[in-house]
Amino acid sequence: MLIPDHETAVDFLNYEAISRTVVELLKDNRKRALTVGIHGDWGNQVF
Repeated sequence: MLIPDHETAVDFLNYEAISRTVVELLKDNRKRALTVGIHGDWGNQVF
């Protein structure tokens, strides 16, 4: 299945739980130095 590279109302990649966790982490640590790393295979597709 190919997923178009534009915003949609549907989370086809099921990343909502991860994004909510990152938002809460940032909210809870406003006064602390914090580094968030996002790693992934960007642009790599296997056909």
